[in-house]
Amino acid sequence: MFHVWDTKQHQLFHQQLFSAAQNLIPNNPVSESDASVRQLATLTKLVVRRQETVRSLSVSCPMIITVLAGTKIVYIDGQTMTFSAGDLFILPSDFTFDVINQPACTGEYIALVLELSANLLNRVRQAYPEIITSLSNNITTENFSGFDLRITLSLSLADTLIHLVKGIVYNTNQKLMLNEHHLVEIVLLLLQSNVRMLMLQAIYPDFSLLARSLIRNDLSSEWSLKRLAQALNISASTLKRRLQEANLSFRQLLDEERMSKAMDLLTQPHQSIAEIAAICGYESQSRFAARFRKYYSLNPSDVRSCHTNFPSSG
Repeated sequence: MFHVWDTKQHQLFHQQLFSAAQNLIPNNPVSESDASVRQLATLTKLVVRRQETVRSLSVSCPMIITVLAGTKIVYIDGQTMTFSAGDLFILPSDFTFDVINQPACTGEYIALVLELSANLLNRVRQAYPEIITSLSNNITTENFSGFDLRITLSLSLADTLIHLVKGIVYNTNQKLMLNEHHLVEIVLLLLQSNVRMLMLQAIYPDFSLLARSLIRNDLSSEWSLKRLAQALNISASTLKRRLQEANLSFRQLLDEERMSKAMDLLTQPHQSIAEIAAICGYESQSRFAARFRKYYSLNPSDVRSCHTNFPSSG
């Protein structure tokens, strides 16, 4: 179970990370060449002493950021998100942001930035294929709340992040395997968190398959481009662009999934055509039949009539 920390525990997490970060050289990445992370991640203590604005920022790999002092404001696709000291959030890859780093009254903006490399994501995908497949096949819209970068902190995630940062700060050969283990664990925990859709998109080889899984698992929903984007935790414009990159449109994707399910059900004896129409998200049998004819150049009843003793109507 994903237990969420209370306010006091959240403050303790912030204090422990802040303390460990004192031993990191500001703006000097512990990079892929460092034995402590072995090409799996990069840890940086970002320090800014005057307000900084960065426009059209994009990242090649997901970044997990913990604000230690000051405020970060992120502008993305017309939305504004503000993160203060103690907040944990993700900057996903394949997005473009404008950001403002605002120092605190102490004169500094400080954040720990953990960049998760493609090597790390590939390792998790190869080591835990059953987890990735299960997550992608069973994603639903049940609890989606729209586009959000903020990470809900859990006991396990907080503990693992603290141990990782301390392991990198106090780098020894004995810490090497533990650091690698902690990095993998962080990815797995994020895949169970409220930002799991963004992590799945980073780790999964085919974005369109994730979109298909959401639709396939809830065909009867009133799908729209906006609703699918919310379920994927991305903006509608980003979803539209990514589908275009895969030579797909939202309508094409929806039709393919609904018509594939309809054809499958029509060759089985369990539901009437009216019931199949409802399962596939159509309010009326006539609308379903019209769409089916346009897609397959066949009537649903023609397919059903090939199978004797099947119910042909509701």
